[in-house]
Amino acid sequence: TSASSGAVTYSVVSGPATIAGSTVTITGAGTVELSASQAANGNYAAATTTTTFTVAAEVPTLTFGPYAAQTVGTPFTVSVISASTGTVTYTVTGGTGTATIAGSTVSPTAAGTLVLTASQAANGNYTAATATTTVTVNSVPVATSLTGSPTTLLYGGSLSLVPVFSGGTAVIGTAGVGSSNITASAVTGTSYPAPPVTAATTYTLTVTGTGGNSVSTTYTARSEER
Repeated sequence: TSASSGAVTYSVVSGPATIAGSTVTITGAGTVELSASQAANGNYAAATTTTTFTVAAEVPTLTFGPYAAQTVGTPFTVSVISASTGTVTYTVTGGTGTATIAGSTVSPTAAGTLVLTASQAANGNYTAATATTTVTVNSVPVATSLTGSPTTLLYGGSLSLVPVFSGGTAVIGTAGVGSSNITASAVTGTSYPAPPVTAATTYTLTVTGTGGNSVSTTYTARSEER
């Protein structure tokens, strides 16, 4: 504001900005100093004044995930999309599963959920920023063995079945006509009694992982005639 009607020109003294006429364009973060110079006019001499203002750095938006369900033991790579070129580091910051991280490679070690955090360092005109994403990690079902005791049965004899498995929930059942579950929730290493054996019978141990995939193994019991 001036009492003089002399022509005014504006210029950038220092800082991240350009000027065209009276329009200032910010080009980065930092302190900008502007100068206003008014020409002499009538009863008024020429005059100059300056002003400064600070331009804050921008907070970048990080796009992190989402990621499809992963599997224990299978590494996967993560990344972020950001306008900033600041260095990004990744960490596991929560969830019910476990994993290790080397650079941008995540190696799941236990099933559950993983809360991953991407942290980007400040750089140039951008501040530091963080983003999180949650990844589901499914187990790998393993049906190690299904054994029966005793190995030789008399007709109508009693049989005990012992499942050994990992990575999921297990069911022991019989195959064929009249199929039924010996147990719908087996515990690895535990002995389960089967109905009296009167003919060759095949039992199946089915292990289902948290992702719904399943594997199985069988044991066939045979009885001697009376």
